[in-house]
Amino acid sequence: MGYNYQIGSFVLGLETDIQYADIGGDTSIPGLDSDDNDDNWFGTVRARVGYAFDRALVYATGGLAYGKISNGFSNSDDTSVGWTLGAGVEYAFTDNLTAKVEGLYVNLEQDDDDLSVTAGSDETEFSVIRAGLNYKFSTY
Repeated sequence: MGYNYQIGSFVLGLETDIQYADIGGDTSIPGLDSDDNDDNWFGTVRARVGYAFDRALVYATGGLAYGKISNGFSNSDDTSVGWTLGAGVEYAFTDNLTAKVEGLYVNLEQDDDDLSVTAGSDETEFSVIRAGLNYKFSTY
């Protein structure tokens, strides 16, 4: 879901999303729960800045990321918060129907009470490449 405002060829926008994600690690250490990857999800709230060429838009995006991503070592039920950066291209087939492809880099901070010494890091980082189909409710 989002909102865009066009000034000449420049486009400024704000968008948010939330999705299931099959992300996580598998532990081979006896006694640790390695099946904690069933409830992974993440979302973003991002600003978007782009330049329109006729019906195509090339843009950069970035902002807040949040989610619950289990890494195989952590059994925390807390939501992690971090940041995301990315870029994409969107094409308007009609005045109301657009399609886009974008790539995002997501970095989520983990709780300090996780086993960061064993895991080696207190961050979860991953990349996302996705395609989307959008419907604009207004042609303004």
